[in-house]
Amino acid sequence: MQEPSWRNTLVGLVYVVGSVGLSLQFVFTLGRHTTNDFYWAHFNTTGMQSYLADLCNVQLPLLQAPTAIEFNRSMAIPKDYTGPNTLVSVSPARARSFLLQTMPLDQIVPSLQTSTVAANFKYMTPYCWVDFNRTFEMAHTAKRQQRCLLHDHDNAAVYLESILRNAKPQDIVKSSYFSDLNSTIFAALYESNAGREWMTFLQTHEVAPVAVEIATWRDAGLTKWIVQVNNANDQGLLETITVVNALGITSTITIGRVPIRARGGAAWTTANAYFGIWNDLAICSTYFGCSLVRGASNHFEAMGLDWDADVVAEEVPSPTTLLVRRYIGPFGSLDLRFVAVPPVLLNLVAEFLRQYYDELQRDATAREAYRAFVPVNVDPIPPAWNGLSFYGGNPLCAGHVTRAYPQETFGFYEACDNSVPYTIVLGSDSAVFALLAMGPLPRVNAKVEICGMCRTKQLDCHDALSMASTVRENIPALSGFPPQQPALLSVLATLNLTM
Repeated sequence: MQEPSWRNTLVGLVYVVGSVGLSLQFVFTLGRHTTNDFYWAHFNTTGMQSYLADLCNVQLPLLQAPTAIEFNRSMAIPKDYTGPNTLVSVSPARARSFLLQTMPLDQIVPSLQTSTVAANFKYMTPYCWVDFNRTFEMAHTAKRQQRCLLHDHDNAAVYLESILRNAKPQDIVKSSYFSDLNSTIFAALYESNAGREWMTFLQTHEVAPVAVEIATWRDAGLTKWIVQVNNANDQGLLETITVVNALGITSTITIGRVPIRARGGAAWTTANAYFGIWNDLAICSTYFGCSLVRGASNHFEAMGLDWDADVVAEEVPSPTTLLVRRYIGPFGSLDLRFVAVPPVLLNLVAEFLRQYYDELQRDATAREAYRAFVPVNVDPIPPAWNGLSFYGGNPLCAGHVTRAYPQETFGFYEACDNSVPYTIVLGSDSAVFALLAMGPLPRVNAKVEICGMCRTKQLDCHDALSMASTVRENIPALSGFPPQQPALLSVLATLNLTM
């Protein structure tokens, strides 16, 4: 038998060592990917997971349709993810902006059918009609009834039948609201044949399957569900995403959780616009013995009652309440509608952020100016407003006390006892976007003129705009941004947004 040559021995040794080395390398490489369920190298909860959640929270409000997102420099987020307790940034307004949009009927109907009657009555919607045929009207004033027909005839949320037909008859009777419903609405329906026929349906109906119920709504011309703005509660929302790993296994990540929280009391300023069907029922039943059905013999208007003056409003009128009644309408019958950001503006902001964050990582000077930027609150006031007295920025507050400065405008968290001066936040992103949208400043001292409108924050304003100008000037790729968009200007002009 011939002994193996030293060359063969060497080759064999190299093969064994190489195999072991490559095997170890494979184990180490695989280890980086198998430390989590996603097979995602270096994925952890405080770093990559927090970034992924933040990225979704930034991008989702800007998208109108499913869109592929490329992970490149434009997806950068100016936030430190190296700490042990990096929290996900969630806007409390996200829940409101989502729930105040048109909700799909295939989501609303199952929700109505699985919730209690009492819970469904908590939807903040000023009702327009009892029935789908629009035979029995419920708006508090004749003018609001006209607005119902003009704006809400296809909105299922303003029909009481939407709630009642999706509850079993015995559940309606057992509801804590049945007694008040009986005296303020049902009793009036028994005065007519159409009303008695509808009541027979209500007492004998069976809750239809979801698909059949949706078809019934559509046959009645109801194609949407939209409720109105109110600040009685902080609306809750839980948002998740699904991650599919290399093996096709799916896992769920929570990207945002906003808990529902009751506010009520003095914080519920929108109550002066409309304070809920449950209060309407209780007040009419307990204090006045009236009906909420227009045309009924005991409707509150037929009894000589003014819902604004006798039920809702302050006893002592103020300049604010007088102006609201004169130019907007009576309290208790005001429509507060959510106006979504126009898609053309969302697209512009999305394109700005894409270019902005990409270019910031290319230019060191712009990046350093960005990092040094400190957001400030500024308090501008139009020159024509100097010397005026101000009764508040919220038309839903009485505003008896005058002040020498404008107060915060109407907002979700603004309370009627709030005397905080009106301010605007100049942030590193918003200030640069505003400067770009304005185009080249016409004069050298333009920043001085702009900041000169601030009551007390002129220096802070000037520092912020100077820093934003440095960022803008060092990103030449944005010199042509935004492009001329007549459609955007037309949409913004239609919204009539003013200070």
